[in-house]
Amino acid sequence: MIILSKPTNEDIFNIYESYRKQNEPDSPTIDYLNLSEKALEDVRMKFKKHVYVTIVDLQKVGWVTFLIEDDAVNLGFALFKEFRGKRLMTQIIKKAICDFETNFPEKAIICSTREENIPAVKTIIKAGFTRVGTSMRSFNENSEKKTLYIDFKYVGKL
Repeated sequence: MIILSKPTNEDIFNIYESYRKQNEPDSPTIDYLNLSEKALEDVRMKFKKHVYVTIVDLQKVGWVTFLIEDDAVNLGFALFKEFRGKRLMTQIIKKAICDFETNFPEKAIICSTREENIPAVKTIIKAGFTRVGTSMRSFNENSEKKTLYIDFKYVGKL
């Protein structure tokens, strides 16, 4: 059974640090423990609004995010390392989309991943997305280093 749950403060710390460590060396992201009280409260509010911890068989296995933009919703996801390769994420994404579409049926759902992240590309396609293009991005607007991302749009109906 897949459960989507709002994150605890401990979950927020773990997810924030996981994202921070994925960033490029020139990323301006500050260590969670060094955030000011105001910044910490802002992070907690954003995470509690946009992040859902995924629980499978009573174990926290990762998370999904829905960042609501003007004309679309940007889906993000991650599995903890020990749960990768077990074909969980496709079902988690489908469950998350089903739950989300109930509340926001008029919004398009999009996502993207780094081109070299082949497992994520395969998972996204299996979950009902189609490739719509590519984009070059950097983690820091002042950085000259760019990474190629593949962009997807949800087209599957569950």
